Amino acid sequence: MAVQVLPAALAAKIAAGEVVERPASVVKELCENALDAQAAAVAVGVEQGGLRRIVVADDGTGISGTELPLTVRRYATSKISSVEDLAAIQTLGFRGEALASIAAVSHLHVRSRTAADRAAHVLTAVGGERVAVEPAAGPVGTAVDVQHLFFNVPARLAFCKSPQAETQRIIQCVQHLALSHPAVRFTLTVNGREVFAASGSGRIEDVFIAMHGHEIAEQLIAIDEPLVHGVLVQPTVNRGNRTGISLFVNNRWVQQRALTYAITDVYAELMPEGRYPLAALNVALPWEEVDVNVHPQKSDIRLKDAGRIVRQLRSAVRSVLAQHVAVQPMRQHFQSMDSWRSASAAAVPGQSGQAVDLFRPAGAGTTTPENGAVHSAPSAPAELRVLGQLGNMYVIAEGVDGMYLIDQHSAHERVLYEAVLKRLPGAESQPLLQPQPLALSPTHVQWLETHVEELARMGFALEPFGNDAWLLRAVPVFLADKGHDWGGFVVTVIEQEDNPDYRGDPLERLRWVIACHGAVKAGDVLSHEQIMALLSALERCDLARTCPHGRPTMVRLSHAQLAREFGRT
Repeated sequence: MAVQVLPAALAAKIAAGEVVERPASVVKELCENALDAQAAAVAVGVEQGGLRRIVVADDGTGISGTELPLTVRRYATSKISSVEDLAAIQTLGFRGEALASIAAVSHLHVRSRTAADRAAHVLTAVGGERVAVEPAAGPVGTAVDVQHLFFNVPARLAFCKSPQAETQRIIQCVQHLALSHPAVRFTLTVNGREVFAASGSGRIEDVFIAMHGHEIAEQLIAIDEPLVHGVLVQPTVNRGNRTGISLFVNNRWVQQRALTYAITDVYAELMPEGRYPLAALNVALPWEEVDVNVHPQKSDIRLKDAGRIVRQLRSAVRSVLAQHVAVQPMRQHFQSMDSWRSASAAAVPGQSGQAVDLFRPAGAGTTTPENGAVHSAPSAPAELRVLGQLGNMYVIAEGVDGMYLIDQHSAHERVLYEAVLKRLPGAESQPLLQPQPLALSPTHVQWLETHVEELARMGFALEPFGNDAWLLRAVPVFLADKGHDWGGFVVTVIEQEDNPDYRGDPLERLRWVIACHGAVKAGDVLSHEQIMALLSALERCDLARTCPHGRPTMVRLSHAQLAREFGRT
């Protein structure tokens, strides 16, 4: 086939397909236009999943009758005027494609009026080919009526889902727009019935409750940091997928995998594997640090310094959760007695004491008394009596309200993780007496070349040594005296690139690997003093209920449970 210029009508339909993927895309574009017009109220109505009709009405600034015909011309916009404007876009829309794309694949009616106009005007377009503008009655603001969507693009219409499925996408879209702008009153009517309403109170909590139900109100945790504002939910409320996480950057609803993982990584320390949290967070960044000119639907963005932002977001979420997550029942029976401080100090790297060596090489066992028995210490806490180990895997303890089983590996992981969390990044380096070579594959070398500066900020000094060879010359000071094979350890960190348990930036991965590989293992025999040191350190952890992977560190069997098992009830 010879090269040819496509007819204007065909080109318009192709371009429209990039912006208008389904009815929810129309709702999103029209609502964003309303928000850019400073609307205080936005009413959305749909019929038959939006395929028959979509109406979006707002009380914003409106469009004058003389400018109304320009709205259905591609690349006509009032939001940017120069290339420089693309460097710091402050509006939700900016391309001038939305109404033109919608007009190309529907029967479109736009009624609008500004405060300076005596009357409104109505624009009518059918398939983008016939345009008429007439005076009409109407309030200040804009109402867009989209009918028979995709009537002239049967291929796109065939790929739409059922009206029920399309309606669910529209509901999700309107709810997220309301979350991103809680001061705007949103209503959504489906086939004549109101299914969602946001009061416009300005509180994201109110919108979140309207979205997820009043039963969640008692589980909300507000977060208001310089970087991030919004709500988190207690980890006891969770889902089997990530759809409960709503993320916004400068009040723009986005799909940003790195930011999502920053949240799920923290919650992974608090809930079982395969479960995900609920949250609604708005990340506030300087406009010039965000590139929204990436995707026609503007759902994906690029961040100028994504690594730093992810770390700050993760830190903010973890800090707030540590203050509000419900404390496990065992916590009230811990005793922080001064006589045990010297023993528990060894559970934090860099302090002295005779307890578990938290950074010994993986697999090295601990010592036990000659006769293998566990002796009671004279200063044991009065309300939590350690009885010993079960299968060299679990610590057994008695409290005033029942029996506790503590997973020694999970508990130790939590202690190590939070200890390292307080020390990295920013740790000083200490040169190794003998530099350790790293055995790396070409893929690992590429990863290391990309992240060597980040590892240096954590205290690991590495340098190339010939073809595909590297030397480890220094490690963080607080790890240097532990006698570890740190060359092999750094290789382990690099090899976790594809491990979902260690996703995220190198700093977070390093913390997790140190905790996992440095913790005591199932089968390690612990002395009574070592057990008490571990429990005392666990008491001081911010998120002591679970290990960094989200597995529980302990379970409690109450007296009532034990009585039922023995038929005493």
